[in-house]
Amino acid sequence: MALPVFGWRALLLCGVVIVIHFSILCFSAFGQVSHSCNGHTSAWHKHAGDGYWQSWWKITTWEPEYVIARIPKKSVTEWERLVDRIHSNFDCDSSEASVAVEHTVTHTVSVGGDFEIGGRLEWAAGALFAKCQAEAHAKVSFNRQYTATQQETIRINSSKLIGACKQVQYVYDKLRRERGYEVEAADARFTCTDHFTGNSVTDYCNRGKLVGDGVGWNEVQDGWKFLKYICNCDETDPQSRPVPSPGGTQSGGASSGPGPIPVPAVNSVNSGG
Repeated sequence: MALPVFGWRALLLCGVVIVIHFSILCFSAFGQVSHSCNGHTSAWHKHAGDGYWQSWWKITTWEPEYVIARIPKKSVTEWERLVDRIHSNFDCDSSEASVAVEHTVTHTVSVGGDFEIGGRLEWAAGALFAKCQAEAHAKVSFNRQYTATQQETIRINSSKLIGACKQVQYVYDKLRRERGYEVEAADARFTCTDHFTGNSVTDYCNRGKLVGDGVGWNEVQDGWKFLKYICNCDETDPQSRPVPSPGGTQSGGASSGPGPIPVPAVNSVNSGG
């Protein structure tokens, strides 16, 4: 018996509704899954370009906290002269020279990127902070802002008994280190494999770049050094006054620019008298 036109239309509409409903269920179960680090799925899923029913991809590798590249950007190690004093003894008797000064140096470490650190690449920021801090010998404390500064006050007190008619120099040098890196990293690197074709695709979660810099101060070289004789005394007459030596100077003061490091150089005040 033939169905009326209304009956065919009702069946057709019902069939369309059933097909659409089934399609929605299938797409929900096998559709493309967003590769997010905080909620990654181990279920079958689609990739871009797949056909509607081709949900044959699964994650086959997962590498958390993945460093893609670490590039050194700065490496400076140099002695910086903090104190340079010259003492001239124009007397035929020994005299005491002394130096008493304070200097302040600044230690600093800073890590940043073109995004706000927090959850994303936080592990990489902490690791980069620690690396710059250690390599620069920076005396700072780690914090969640990934920027720290600490001042170090250096109190220098040194004295020396200087022989007659001698000119000596006291220097204090401190080693300054600068270290800088650029790091490209991701919270995870993963590979998805199409189990139908065998094709694989590797991608990253929360990929980004960080830049870190550190400045620190460490070793010390200091001491007294003999420069030259600046006068002569008549040894046969203890009351005689000194006579200027050829080329001698009648005035002391600080010299300009770094001079030679005293020997022995490390924390030594046992030479130059």
